Amino acid sequence: MFAGANRGLGFQNASPALRTQLLAAVPARALQANPNIVPGSDIQHIYDFGVWLGGPILRDKLWFLAAGHSQVLNQFILGSYNVDGTQVVDDNVMWNAVGKLSWQVARGSQLSLFHNLQYKLIRYRNDDANQFVETRARNFNYKYPTVTQGTWTHTLSPRMVVDAGGSFFYTPVDAFRPQPEVRDGEISRFDVVTNTLTVARPTYNDPRYYKGVVRGAASLFAGPHELKAGYTFTDAYQTVDAFSTSDNMRAVFRNGVPDSVNTYNTPVAFSQHTRDHALFIQDRWVPFRKLTINAGLRYEDFKAWQPAACQPRTRWVPIEQCFPEIDGVPHFRGVVPRFSVIYDVRGDGRTAVKLSANRYRVQMGTSLISQVSPLRVTSDTRSWSDRNGDLIPQVDELGPSTGFNLGTVNRFSPGVDWPTATEYAVELQRQLPRKLVVSAVYTHRNTVDNIVGQNLAVPLETYIPLTVVEAASGREVIVYNQAPALRGRFDVLFDNASELDNRYVGLDLTVQRRLSDGWMLMGGVSLSRNTGDIYCLTAGTSACASYLSNPNFAFRRGVAGFDRPYAFRMSGVYQLPYELTLSGTIVRDSGYPELTTVLVTGTTIALTQVTQSLVVAPRATTRLPALNQLDLTIKRTWRLRGASIEPRVDFYNLLNASTILGRLTQLGPTYGRVANIQRGRLIKIGFNLDF
Repeated sequence: MFAGANRGLGFQNASPALRTQLLAAVPARALQANPNIVPGSDIQHIYDFGVWLGGPILRDKLWFLAAGHSQVLNQFILGSYNVDGTQVVDDNVMWNAVGKLSWQVARGSQLSLFHNLQYKLIRYRNDDANQFVETRARNFNYKYPTVTQGTWTHTLSPRMVVDAGGSFFYTPVDAFRPQPEVRDGEISRFDVVTNTLTVARPTYNDPRYYKGVVRGAASLFAGPHELKAGYTFTDAYQTVDAFSTSDNMRAVFRNGVPDSVNTYNTPVAFSQHTRDHALFIQDRWVPFRKLTINAGLRYEDFKAWQPAACQPRTRWVPIEQCFPEIDGVPHFRGVVPRFSVIYDVRGDGRTAVKLSANRYRVQMGTSLISQVSPLRVTSDTRSWSDRNGDLIPQVDELGPSTGFNLGTVNRFSPGVDWPTATEYAVELQRQLPRKLVVSAVYTHRNTVDNIVGQNLAVPLETYIPLTVVEAASGREVIVYNQAPALRGRFDVLFDNASELDNRYVGLDLTVQRRLSDGWMLMGGVSLSRNTGDIYCLTAGTSACASYLSNPNFAFRRGVAGFDRPYAFRMSGVYQLPYELTLSGTIVRDSGYPELTTVLVTGTTIALTQVTQSLVVAPRATTRLPALNQLDLTIKRTWRLRGASIEPRVDFYNLLNASTILGRLTQLGPTYGRVANIQRGRLIKIGFNLDF
């Protein structure tokens, strides 16, 4: 198969007014260098190319599948600039190779093996939005994720089946490395006035990721009962391996004049591990023809740890610091039930009522142990007096260190519980004439015992309320100033917090028709509401330590996360004359909620915390506009001598809508300015060839 498009098949959808707003945040240097700059993504070319081959090796015994797929996307995006202001191409390359073998070992016994090797490359990765970055000072990012799976199924008797399998996902490197032209010892340079990064990056990183799973289960069919029991074991880790090519330094300038030097604690290397065990038993019971009951129990055990690791002695870290293993943080165990009922109302398989009540443990990964890790990549700032005028920092030209933030006082409460979600659902499903199936599903889900850190060293009552008129917006607000005596103090305790409980309620109405008489249809509308702590659920619990311990974050409860009151999606296929096929998808989603803020800085009043953002209205007081999009595909199949070729044309955002996807919500001169819009119409041309 092949599908692709170039710049001539893309269309701009920004009106003059939208273009003005989108370009308002683009630096003057970039506008001068790119007078015809495109506001948004400017696709240069995009293509997909793939080949598949499969069939029998030994008839009725051994089969194979082999596949290869390559994708390329090159585009210009706002915020990615060279030193001279010209745009840097955002180049993305991905290919993968797949192989699968299926072996009929014996009658009733089958083994399958699957392997997928993938390669991803971003040659000039942009990690510095709106900075001017020399190409050699960008990350050279590539990775080789692999997935290997094996599955064995064996029929012991007409009443018993066993299956076992395993898989592992492994990324030997997710390299954030220097460009080939960077040489060891070349010092990274950053100008805070011109916002320019040159020569090299101060640090790089070569993380690795691994996840292995082993599972096994046995099923027993005993009259009206279908029993199944099994076990799953999961082992995973991720590593940090940070280093520097510039002697752990970044020289800081102000309009070309030496100002200061950032020094870094690299090299830093450590790993974080998790291990899961799960046992389950379930029964599918049909007490009589109209009723099916599914009931089960699942025992889960989750443990995370970090092996002992050391911060080595370097030029800037005078003493080696070693930290002991962090074991069993967190270590959770528990049993959760699963239950559902399906009732065939008339016994004809056309009308069903489904009820379910299930409990789930929120998956943790390494997110929590990262909160208490004593090691991290960190830096300090030293004054710099360039006495010899060579613009290269020497040790004897630098002032004293402000210290590296190593070690941690973060800790978990001894009684911390595993976050849990409880979900109830009711569904009515009905099959109508003309092969239509309609359904309505009501879902109610509560998530409790979410974990958050609170800084006990700075209690809420120690903040001092001040009434001020914020300078940029003229808005009168109450800002809480941290007590000066408690500046820089931390004692963060992680525990369950009922303030973070969240609730989701939703109604999904769907319709589905299988392909028949030349057409099919599938889609529906979702009506929902997601409520909880607007800061922690939206920004993630890792950010909650600063939110929950600060009285400046008001209007805490309300519409949270990516709440959408409604979302409509419908897809269909229609057979046209002359063997043409038309397919399409129409989408209309309500806009995401917005949060209106003011930013109190030193221009308004001097604060201990320097700056403070304040929310001045409940979340979702305003929302982004609703998204509308229509995608269509037209294709035709020609068959000749055992082969078929199918040319196709894909239209994305056919109506060239320009829905606003993001805008500035901080009160002041730029309030309401558009920051992002829907991508314009794109036409892709391609074909499939089968033989």
